Amino acid sequence: MSVRNQKEIEFMQLKQGNMPFKEFIAMYEELSKCSSYLKLHAYEAWKAMLMSAALNSTMKNVVGSLTIKNYAELVDRCRIVALNIEGAEKYKQKVSFINKRLMNFSKGGSNKGKKPMWGNNAPNPCSKCGRNHGAKEDW
Repeated sequence: MSVRNQKEIEFMQLKQGNMPFKEFIAMYEELSKCSSYLKLHAYEAWKAMLMSAALNSTMKNVVGSLTIKNYAELVDRCRIVALNIEGAEKYKQKVSFINKRLMNFSKGGSNKGKKPMWGNNAPNPCSKCGRNHGAKEDW
């Protein structure tokens, strides 16, 4: 089997999976050059249909309902969706991190030995003992 035939088979079996969209589309473009069908029939709709079938389920759920038949337009829409998915994932990670931090300082959490953080208007330490007593004066 020739390298060209192997690349054509790889193109026909290509799936995005967990691959970032930028990597997937670069690989799709490179392998599509080896497709004997696309060389003979440069159908935008067929190329778009193959690509949408190879997308992961998250991307396919968003883009599949649009029924875009123009390959370039489909790639543009997928790039936008990929950016939105990345942004949502980063936001989810950020919220998860913040929630974990809040749980550590909540009642019952392990905050032994940790001092509370004072804002910019923290009271001055006591001149006698050096500790903060809040609004109370040292006795």
